[in-house]
Amino acid sequence: MPSGAQLFVECLKALGVTHVFSLPGTGIMILLEALEHAPEIRCITVRHEQLASHMADGYARTSGKPGVVLASRGPGAANTLVGLTCAYPACSPVVVIAGQTPTRWLGREAFEEFDLVAMFRPVTKHAFQAQRASTFPEVLRRAFWEASSGRPGPTFLSVPSDLFQEEVEASISPVPLSIPPRLRPDPGPITRALDLLLEARFPVMLLGGGVNISGAASEAVTLAERLGLAVVPSSEPDVFPTHHPLFVNDRQVVKEADVVLAVGCRFSELGTFGWTLLPGNARLIHIDIDPFQIDKVYTAEVGIIADAKAALTDLLEAVSAARLQAAASQRIEERRNQVRMRHEDFQRRRWPKEGWDSGPITPWRFLRDLQEVLPGDALIASNAATLGHWLNRCYDFGTPGTLLYSVGGATGFGLPAAAGAKLALPERTVVCLCGDGAFTMVEGTLSTLVHDRIPLFTMVWNNSAFLQTALHVPTVSGNYLKNPDFVTIARAYGISGRRVEHPGQIKEALVWGLKETREGRPSVVEVIATSDLNEATPARYFRLGRGGGN
Repeated sequence: MPSGAQLFVECLKALGVTHVFSLPGTGIMILLEALEHAPEIRCITVRHEQLASHMADGYARTSGKPGVVLASRGPGAANTLVGLTCAYPACSPVVVIAGQTPTRWLGREAFEEFDLVAMFRPVTKHAFQAQRASTFPEVLRRAFWEASSGRPGPTFLSVPSDLFQEEVEASISPVPLSIPPRLRPDPGPITRALDLLLEARFPVMLLGGGVNISGAASEAVTLAERLGLAVVPSSEPDVFPTHHPLFVNDRQVVKEADVVLAVGCRFSELGTFGWTLLPGNARLIHIDIDPFQIDKVYTAEVGIIADAKAALTDLLEAVSAARLQAAASQRIEERRNQVRMRHEDFQRRRWPKEGWDSGPITPWRFLRDLQEVLPGDALIASNAATLGHWLNRCYDFGTPGTLLYSVGGATGFGLPAAAGAKLALPERTVVCLCGDGAFTMVEGTLSTLVHDRIPLFTMVWNNSAFLQTALHVPTVSGNYLKNPDFVTIARAYGISGRRVEHPGQIKEALVWGLKETREGRPSVVEVIATSDLNEATPARYFRLGRGGGN
């Protein structure tokens, strides 16, 4: 009869798993040994379990499939929690499977025994423990279904290690995953939403991460064009083509709206400037697949519980069916012209005027050269806080879903997440923008890049500081870093590296780094950057009146 570990592996194959991220440890060795006999599943080895959960997150967000982590019991499992604090708010379907104390010793405070289910509940959609090896098909299917359905998110499964050694009946077979069709909206709210949008003076469509999760960017573009809507990102700018004349990358525009259409948006603290974004007299239409998000912060006049793509498709069908009167058509054209002017105004002041060719390397000079070198569909994983602020303002994202960032705020997310994304999309250009503080937290990822032959291009933004914390309280000595030589660190792992110290060196180094990865090798470029607090964020820079318009 097959063992529980063998059945577990067959279940993973039936669920479509091709990659797992793991660090060998107590409680999962029998399972890892069984995976050695399953060439269909590639086991990616990490140096710390936090890296595994970030890699699985990056893999899940870019592939659309659950990213799977295998962790040892106790501390090994606990190390994945940081990654789940990023995956949960990002609605990323990460499945963490952890070994547990054998069932006969549970409750005796055995070695590395902790109540893992209780520990993981706050950062998962569902956390539970397997009781018998014979139930592996159903518990795994549930873990994957919960992670993938509705509002996606991480799940956790604890498995007592003796279950992997149990013998199971050969008649027990794996169960494939079947995700239900998209949740469609009721027609009544769609009609009311269209009426509000047609009557509005200045309607704004606020797009959140749910748009990319649903694959609804093209529907959003069409709806904005048909109705003359200003489009504003709630946080990540890659939800809509940033060069489009109806895109205004300035959330302050929302304050002027009389009608707000929020799509796949949970109204987070940072995305709403501390829940001050919507004007009190604005009429809100809120589309979200998660019923809890409707009326959670702002009361919706029209709440639509549905998949974003399905809801926007139905709205477009309603627009096509409507017989617009001349006054409505004229109002839509006036709105289009008004939004185009806003877009052009922002484009004129988007870039700073100074700091291009001399002195320490500025974020905007680096990003301009990066924009010119990267292909349009390149995927960027950003975990450099200062560079990330400027990236959101200055970089043109023409392809939806090409920005990965730490929604949960964990420093160290970018490098391992980029590695996971590159495994999911091996033919695509994937780069990581990593801060110096973040890099030192997760440099063990370089070992995985070499061991598993992952050709990732990493840029380390070295400003010798945690500049974002220094911006708020500059007198804290821990804000300022004495950094190692990052190029030497890369070379110690067997990775080629270069250092950039002057603006004129940027483009050549970027071309070199990309060439390395296209030839199948990882590469690292260290950028010696400005540590000027007045350049830490666009808001600070422009508030000081230094101006834009290059």
